[in-house]
Amino acid sequence: MACAFVLTLGEIFFSPIGLSLVTKISPARIVSMMMGAWFLSSFFGNYLSGYLGTLWEKMHKGNFFLLMFLLSFAVGLAFFALLKPLEKAVGEKD
Repeated sequence: MACAFVLTLGEIFFSPIGLSLVTKISPARIVSMMMGAWFLSSFFGNYLSGYLGTLWEKMHKGNFFLLMFLLSFAVGLAFFALLKPLEKAVGEKD
C-alpha cells in the first residue's frame, strides 16, 4: 500500500513536468500528437512494469533483482546518452 502511494505521488509530480517539457520542445504543429505519444509511453511503461511483476513468481528472486538492476542501469545509460540532445533541444546552457 505504501509503495503504491509513493509511486502515485511520484507520477503526480512527474507528469506535469513531462507534459510541460513535451509542450516546450515540440514543434507547434505537432504538440498534440507529442502529448499523445507521452501518454502512450506511459501506457507502455505501466504495461511493461505489470509484465515484469509477473516474473516475480516465475524467476529465482536473485535473478529477478538482477534483471531489475540491469534494466534500471540500461535505462540510466540511455538517459545519459540523451542528456546532451535534450539540453540542446531545451536550450539549456552550461
